[in-house]
Parts: sequence; C-alpha cells; structure tokens
Amino acid sequence: MDNFMDKLAQKFNAGDLIKANSQAEAMEMQRMKEQMQQYDQLLQEMRKLNLKNVEIMNSVTQLTKESLDKVQLKDQEKEDLVAKIQETIEENYKKSELSFQKAEDFVHKENVKVYRNVQAALVEELKVQTEALTVRNEELTTKVRGLKPLLITTLCVASVLGLANIALFVLNQLGLLPF
Repeated sequence: MDNFMDKLAQKFNAGDLIKANSQAEAMEMQRMKEQMQQYDQLLQEMRKLNLKNVEIMNSVTQLTKESLDKVQLKDQEKEDLVAKIQETIEENYKKSELSFQKAEDFVHKENVKVYRNVQAALVEELKVQTEALTVRNEELTTKVRGLKPLLITTLCVASVLGLANIALFVLNQLGLLPF
C-alpha cells in the first residue's frame, strides 16, 4: 500500500493533490447539499403527511365517536323495545289469564245449570216412571190375587206329583217295580 502511495505521490505533486482534494471536497459538499435538499423535501412531505394523518385521525375519531353514540342510541332503543315487548307479553299473559278465568267461571256456571236441568229432568222422569210402575204393580197385584187359588192348587198338584215321582223312584231302586 505504501508503494501505491509513493507512486501516486510521484505522479501528482502537492498542488495537484490540494486541487484534487478541493475538488473532491467541493463535490462532496455539492452531493451533501443535494442530499440535504432531498432530506428537506422528504421532511416537508412527511410534515404534510403527518398533518393529513392528524386530520384523518381527527375525522376517524369524530366518526368513531358518532358511531359509538349511534350504537349506544341503538342499544338504548333495543333495551326500550325489549322492555316494551316484555310489558306487552306480561299484559297479554294477564289478559289471557283473566280470559281463561272468565271462561272457566262461565263453563262452571253452565255446567251447574246443565247438571241442575238434568237432575230436575231425572227427578221428573223418575216420578212419572214411579207412578207408571205403581199402577202396573197394582195391576199385577190384582191379577196375582186372582191367580192365588190357582197358584196354590198348582203348587199342591206339583207337590203331589213330586212325591209320586220320588215314591216311584224309590220303588224302582228297591226293585219293586217291574219296569
């Protein structure tokens, strides 16, 4: 490396080196200025973008707040609606309970009326049938009184025949009868 520097020093004299250094420094300075201008432009763009971001964030924040307010309003409306529905259900339940109670009372009253009507009809019919049976019983009693002597005679004859039958059976068993 020293060898290379020596050769370079031989080719260039001190003035040339200073001039080359100055040119290199000027070029470096120019490059740095250009780079600084680019950085300044980028910084300006970043500031603009940052301002836009702040504006957008403010808009997003505002929209989010409005959306949240709307959601809360909808939640409140939903809760109110649910409360109204529950009240309506409770009212309808109470009304249906009252209707069922009224219907049950009505049916009970009607059932009592029907029971009493049937009971009255049965009592009336029983009276009629009892009277008819009493009349028929009296008719039969009269007929039986007329048949009483015949019945006694029939029983006597049946008894005599029964005794005769027993006597014949006994005689037959004893072998006293020829048949």
